[in-house]
Amino acid sequence: MTGLMTALSQGDPQARRLLGGGLGHDELLLRARMLLHAPCTADVVDCIRSADADLPDDPARRAAIAELEKGAVVVIAGQQPGLFAGPLLTLAKAAAAVRLARTLRAEGVPAVALFWSASEDHDFAEAARCFRRSRPDRPEPSWFELEIRSPTRSLHQTILDENDRRRLADLAAEEGIAEDCLPRPDETFGAWQLRLLARLTAGSGLILVEPHRFAQILVPFRRNLLTNRLELIDLMRAASTELEIAGFTAPLALPGPETSFHFLSGPEGRQRLDAEPPGWRAGSLRLEAEDLDRILVAEPERLSSAAAARPLAQQALFPVVAQISGPTEGAYMAQLMPLFGVLGLPRPLVRPRPALLVLDHELRSLADRLGLEGPARSWDLSPPSFEAPELDRVETGLRQAFQGIENHPDPFLRRELVSYRRSALADLRQLRKAWLKEARRQDRDAARARHRLRHELRFDHGGQDRALGVFAFGLPLDGAFFARVVTALDDEALDDLQIDLED
Repeated sequence: MTGLMTALSQGDPQARRLLGGGLGHDELLLRARMLLHAPCTADVVDCIRSADADLPDDPARRAAIAELEKGAVVVIAGQQPGLFAGPLLTLAKAAAAVRLARTLRAEGVPAVALFWSASEDHDFAEAARCFRRSRPDRPEPSWFELEIRSPTRSLHQTILDENDRRRLADLAAEEGIAEDCLPRPDETFGAWQLRLLARLTAGSGLILVEPHRFAQILVPFRRNLLTNRLELIDLMRAASTELEIAGFTAPLALPGPETSFHFLSGPEGRQRLDAEPPGWRAGSLRLEAEDLDRILVAEPERLSSAAAARPLAQQALFPVVAQISGPTEGAYMAQLMPLFGVLGLPRPLVRPRPALLVLDHELRSLADRLGLEGPARSWDLSPPSFEAPELDRVETGLRQAFQGIENHPDPFLRRELVSYRRSALADLRQLRKAWLKEARRQDRDAARARHRLRHELRFDHGGQDRALGVFAFGLPLDGAFFARVVTALDDEALDDLQIDLED
């Protein structure tokens, strides 16, 4: 089945209708100019500026915040935090946002790129691991995972203990990661990763935010969401059904009547907030309606957005003209499109993120050894068939030469010829086995190269950019690599992108 984002990239009118717009340049400009009449509010900009003071100083980022204050529209991307700024897809999304904002500015539309680091999430098991490439002393790639798990505590509240900090220090020493890229003693996981992302995107003008910073500002929006939730649930269910009827997958679970689109933090951690008339429930905690309203006003940081509410919250805060989305994100945006109008929010255009592939000296050498050229995604890394046409011709000739001997009139010759044919074919089989063994022996180095490439490029695991991070290539955590990705995107379509570090 073709994915929704793939169909959108191919100009499928059904995908365009479901997502409320296509990839046309004129449509992007029109939406952007319309949003210039609905700029960010002063309190949102003040919140961003206050949070930015905690990040490494970057004049380009400060200038972008000033442009946002003047009324620039926003191209947004986002991802859950991950170890050492997360996998390459995080940078691919961020680079696509920067690139699209530059495209708008070139057309005279003030625009900035913004990255939403989803540190309200509590999927610590996914966030706290990274992929380590193979090396001479470690022939197989492997996952590095922190031992401590905090499954119901948001990442922006999680501080690593001494054991995990020690393991990270050991990993940094082995992989050549600078010491100042390790977490500080009082730094949360979310703040740590945002600091590293700030280093990686330095000079690009990418604005970086964590959603919990906007808790107070989002109080009216969240009250609106809770008040209108039953209508929103019906609209989302109808949009999901329409998506599946069109032949696409609806990734977000269909909301039930208990859905609130929020999580609530309490003594048990971050728990899904469900309606339980006449009140609410979060884990074992039961709340009256007035109790929840009191929390919303007095302790707004305890409420956080579920996946379905996240794009809506972003649009409530910023004039988002376009959202850079992966395949799953794009599909659930189709499930949410009708909700924007009910909440009085403009719909963002959905743009696919590029798939990022990186080749360093080692990977390029392996490819050269195998004689592979062209885009890496087109490389055939399957084992050779080891066919022997010469032996096939000999076998065919033998069978033809002895054809019909079973009917020879002389019993002696018939018996001897049948025996000779059996012996000749058996010898031929032995020769074929010996030849195959020798061919495989000669191919041993090439087999190792194919094996390494299959693992390192991760074609069999959904893409290199889902597993490998910048540190896996020995690159410093600074802005040089990110700038290269953005530059490459300036000249290419937002689809597959290959960065060859040897060039």
